[in-house]
Amino acid sequence: MKNFFQNMKVKKRLMSALLLMAALSAILAGLSIYSMNNSSITEANMQMRLESMPVLSEMQTDVRGVESASTMAVLCNNNAEQLSRASASMEQSDVAFRAAYKKLYATVTVKEWKTKLQGAELTYESSYFPKLENALAYAKMGNTADASAILEEANTSATSIDDTLSKYMDWRISQAKTSYQADCNKANSFFALFIAITAVCIAFAIFVGINVSNAIDKPLNEVMKCTKALSEGNFGMRAEYKSKNEFGMLTSSFNETFERLQKVISEVSSILTGIANGKCDYDALREYAGDFNPISKAVNKILANLNQIMGSIKVSADQVRSGSQQVADGAQELAQGSTEQASSVEELSSSISDISAKVNQTSKNITKIAGEMDSATGEATTGNGQMEQLLAAMDSISTSSAEIAKIIKVIDSIAFQTNILALNASVEAARAGEAGKGFAVVAEEVRNLAGKSADAAKQTATLIGNSSDDVKNGHELASEAASSFAAIAEKITSINKSVQSIQSVSSAQAASISQVTQGIDQVSAVVQTNSATAEESAAASEELSAQANKLEEGIEWIHLRKQ
Repeated sequence: MKNFFQNMKVKKRLMSALLLMAALSAILAGLSIYSMNNSSITEANMQMRLESMPVLSEMQTDVRGVESASTMAVLCNNNAEQLSRASASMEQSDVAFRAAYKKLYATVTVKEWKTKLQGAELTYESSYFPKLENALAYAKMGNTADASAILEEANTSATSIDDTLSKYMDWRISQAKTSYQADCNKANSFFALFIAITAVCIAFAIFVGINVSNAIDKPLNEVMKCTKALSEGNFGMRAEYKSKNEFGMLTSSFNETFERLQKVISEVSSILTGIANGKCDYDALREYAGDFNPISKAVNKILANLNQIMGSIKVSADQVRSGSQQVADGAQELAQGSTEQASSVEELSSSISDISAKVNQTSKNITKIAGEMDSATGEATTGNGQMEQLLAAMDSISTSSAEIAKIIKVIDSIAFQTNILALNASVEAARAGEAGKGFAVVAEEVRNLAGKSADAAKQTATLIGNSSDDVKNGHELASEAASSFAAIAEKITSINKSVQSIQSVSSAQAASISQVTQGIDQVSAVVQTNSATAEESAAASEELSAQANKLEEGIEWIHLRKQ
């Protein structure tokens, strides 16, 4: 029974309490109506009894009035006027008695008294009033003695009637008292019952109020505790109220809500703590229902973005390290080639110096040229071969310069790609917010290094271009020198014919050789510049590689999903 009332719906409890209160109120109202009805009946009975009392008194008065009128008529028989008055008074009292009797008889309900009153009325009709009429008739005839005798007889009848009416009056008074006492007792009983039922109603109302109040207060306190815990972020709170009514379902819903919130927060906190410790290889978080769905989507998106960004950074760092290593290797090869070119240029310069000395010697000993034609022809042939070697060396320098230009383009392309990757890393770091500040710094350093590499590559490309132009000029000069040597070979046969012409050609050859010497010096300077630039590029590439290694080491502690 206790569980039944505990599980009863609040609405049913209140309706049951209201219905019981209404039933008790209806009982009280019925008792009140019944008591008022009894009071009305008692009052009506009392009113009826009170109304019959004057009628009895009036009948007694009328009986005696008839007797007094007849006695007055007997005593005043000599006075016709008084006799007439007495006769009229007698008739008037007789009419009043008869009317009063009918009125009284209509109120009598007891058969015994109806019989007695009928007997008194019969005595009045058959004995008392006829005797008084006879006494009045004797008085009118002047027979006072007979009239007095008849009055004496009539007095006996009047006494009998009056006695009956007096006894009936006493009985009515006694009945009135008994009925009044019974009505009072009944009213007192009803009043006591009314007070008792009222007390029961009050007690029941207090009981129902306390019961309903407790039934509402206890679960409300549980709900208030839960809401307070919810506002304070304490999701471990649980309501202890158990019931199948509305409050029970409410506390049960609160408990389920707390359990779900605690589970969701526990899962999200575990993943966020792992992310803070570098663990980003979690599987996708299960999809939550309702308003928690955006949380699961956001966490999954964070995990996916972190894996994507960190993976891209690792790949980019590896690519930067590999590219910088390639640039360093190319720069080393360029430096080595430049050194070899410098050595070749030194040899070429030495050869040109020898040629210049021989040309001068030839100019001085022009008179001996004829005698030494065979030797001059051999020397010319040797000079022509050396010029061919010079042209071959110049072609080699031109080819090396083109290769260096290609390497510089590769370096510039790698620097450009590195700059793009660093820019993407900066953007992704900015999206990551506080967690991406370290990545933003590393990306900025990588971008600066890429910019320096691009500038160095551009400078190197400019120097290589200048070197290529100088090599081209040198090649042209060397070609001219070769042509000159060919002309020398052709004119050796006619040297005897025009010594003066040979002298002029020898001077021209000396000037050309001087120009070639200057070109060789310029080529040597360019080659040395290329060598220095290649060494700087190698150093920058080594620094870029070191920064890439540092970036990889900086993100090595972050664990990503396996692709």
